[in-house]
Amino acid sequence: MSQYALEFADGPRKTEVNDRWLLEEESRSTRENAMYSLQIVKNRGWRSILLVTNPFHQWRSVRVFHKAMRDLGMEPLPVHVAALPFVQHRGYGNAWIDQAIDIWDFVRELLAIAYYKAKGFI
Repeated sequence: MSQYALEFADGPRKTEVNDRWLLEEESRSTRENAMYSLQIVKNRGWRSILLVTNPFHQWRSVRVFHKAMRDLGMEPLPVHVAALPFVQHRGYGNAWIDQAIDIWDFVRELLAIAYYKAKGFI
């Protein structure tokens, strides 16, 4: 996801990447990313969050961050989502394979939503 953040920073608004940005790289899941990131947000006293992730992952990410705030006993903070375009996969051999990977990403996200709901993460 760091590539999305860097593209956002270099986009039309030319956002400066500085100490207001956090690239959390220890997590292995969206839930862990939220928990680790929110600890840093809390320690730094930040009052809002901007999530930078691919479009099909945004719905779940926002909900995971809101639930993680409740689980950590934090005051609710605004969670904003960077408006990034969906970029289809290219270069996996041919158009059919590229499209199949796009479809798999979508199906995987639907499965992840169901899993996170069942685990109580959203």
